[in-house]
Amino acid sequence: WFFPNALLSLFDVQDEIVLTFGRDLLKFLAFSGIFLAVALSYTGALQGAGDTKKPMSIAFVTQIVIVLGLCEAFRLLGMLEAHHIWTAILLGHASRLLLTYGVYRRGRGIHIKVELDSRHG
Repeated sequence: WFFPNALLSLFDVQDEIVLTFGRDLLKFLAFSGIFLAVALSYTGALQGAGDTKKPMSIAFVTQIVIVLGLCEAFRLLGMLEAHHIWTAILLGHASRLLLTYGVYRRGRGIHIKVELDSRHG
């Protein structure tokens, strides 16, 4: 939000169209990245507690069903443009955070028993 041109200059972007798309994308990523980073923290906590199935299912639903589903809906409506794709990604990351947080808050993952093979350690 505050210095997109400086970030884009790291990639030696000169074309005005690319700069416009880049600035717009960085605005979406400013929020989307926060949602994803927090969601991945909860995902890591769940996986560390031995719950790998729920995070995998959440990732599938949010990244495949929601993101691609929204893109397909935009396409069918004849309005699939870059900002629509970025909106779908933003909504996918926000929904991933909400779903992962919900699973984490239930706290059922902390009671999963992790079996380790005694021969390896």
